[in-house]
Amino acid sequence: MNLQLTGHHLEITPAIREYVVAKLDR
Repeated sequence: MNLQLTGHHLEITPAIREYVVAKLDR
């Protein structure tokens, strides 16, 4: 999975956002 996490350029759904936050918040 190759994602570019630029919140300005793509709409992040709540589910995806929670997943990303969970990965970043270690």
